[in-house]
Amino acid sequence: MDSVTSSLKGKVAVVTGGSGAIGRAIMNTLIQSGASATSLDISEASDKRNWMKCDLRDAASVSAVVQSVYQKKRRVDLVIHAAGISHDAVVWKMSVEDWDCVQAVNLRGALLLLRQAVR
Repeated sequence: MDSVTSSLKGKVAVVTGGSGAIGRAIMNTLIQSGASATSLDISEASDKRNWMKCDLRDAASVSAVVQSVYQKKRRVDLVIHAAGISHDAVVWKMSVEDWDCVQAVNLRGALLLLRQAVR
């Protein structure tokens, strides 16, 4: 175990998008390094013990989940925003609704998460 992973032992982390490939890899690394990691995701994770349903587009959902983590763990040391979506389309074919959804998850979700976690 190197110094980076050994310094994660006992840390409390929240990871958005932990049900996806990148987020799941991050979750696995954190857990293997001794951290307590919780996936915040709209999609159900294969390991439900470390998953909480969270819609990053919704401020109330983000607030409720982060507060729940604080209540259970008493702190949050690491916040990792690995969630992200895309709607592949050339600009003249992409609907405004698809664009708004991408921005809501990828950007607004990061803001909502950080705003709750740094309090």
